[in-house]
Amino acid sequence: MADIFSSAATVVIWLGIEANESVLAIETMDIIGSTLSVDWSKRTMIQSSEATGTDWSETSNDLPLAVESWESFQGLIKRP
Repeated sequence: MADIFSSAATVVIWLGIEANESVLAIETMDIIGSTLSVDWSKRTMIQSSEATGTDWSETSNDLPLAVESWESFQGLIKRP
């Protein structure tokens, strides 16, 4: 699957109608995605070249996200 998505110019998914702060969850994923880059061959994450501040790829660093952001993300991934 990683090969398919990494080769795509654009990937569009439908997660259903907005509910339970799903907009905040998508914004949180966008923040995380713009901060980290994944090396799929090594299965590691590194700080992206656009990121500034704390290196989130270091496991000793806490991700500086509000509780509401984590809760919205959790709500999104638990949707039926």
